Amino acid sequence: MKKEILFIVLIGICQCISYQDDLVQHFPTWPDYDFDVFSGMLPLSNPEYSIHYILVESKNNPGKDPIILWLNGGPGCSSLLGFSQEIGPYYIPDGSFQGFDKNFNNFSWNNNANLLFFETPPGVGFSENPDSRKVFSDKEVAELNLEALGIWFDRFPHFKNSDF
Repeated sequence: MKKEILFIVLIGICQCISYQDDLVQHFPTWPDYDFDVFSGMLPLSNPEYSIHYILVESKNNPGKDPIILWLNGGPGCSSLLGFSQEIGPYYIPDGSFQGFDKNFNNFSWNNNANLLFFETPPGVGFSENPDSRKVFSDKEVAELNLEALGIWFDRFPHFKNSDF
C-alpha cells in the first residue's frame, strides 16, 4: 500500500511540472535573443537516472515549425557540443567562452525549426547517473531516449502535433 501511495504522489509531482518552469530568462553571456530557450531535467522511471534537455524554439513560427531532436554521437559526447558548436543559435568555435557574444550563428537550424537537445545516456553532460562506470548498450540508450521523449512531450503537450 505504501508503494502505491508513493507512486501516486510521484505521478502528481511529475504532472505539476510545467514547461514554463524550465524557461531560461537569459543566458549570462548571450546577447538578447528573440526566441524562447528551455532547459531542464527529465526524470526517468529509474529514479537514479534523468536526462538533461535544452529546447531552442524556432525564430520563425514555433507552433507550426517542426521539432528536430539532436543527439550527438558517443560514447559519451554531450549534445551541448551540437548546441554550442554546430547547429545552435550561437557558437563557440574553439570551445572557450571568450568572445562568445560575437559568435551569432546565421545558419542556426532554429531559423526554421525547434531544436531539442538531449544529453544522453544518463551520466553524459548534465544528465544524471550515480554510477559513472555504467556502460549502456545501444538498446538501453534507445529505450531511455524514447522514455525521455515521451516525458518531454508530456511536459510540452502543445508540440505533440508538430512534425518531428
